[in-house]
Amino acid sequence: MAQAKQADLVTLSEMAEAGSIKPEIDRYYPLEETADALRYMETNRVRGKLVIKINNAGS
Repeated sequence: MAQAKQADLVTLSEMAEAGSIKPEIDRYYPLEETADALRYMETNRVRGKLVIKINNAGS
């Protein structure tokens, strides 16, 4: 199993902050559809990250 090195994590963090790397987003789901997102994840067809959107309107 690969082990992350501190220097590698620092480099990745710097690249993310600079916008050099971005996560691949597969789908967005509203909070109310979290169960659907989990079911989709279980299909093993996900090709990126699933994002659960939380609406903070009125906060």
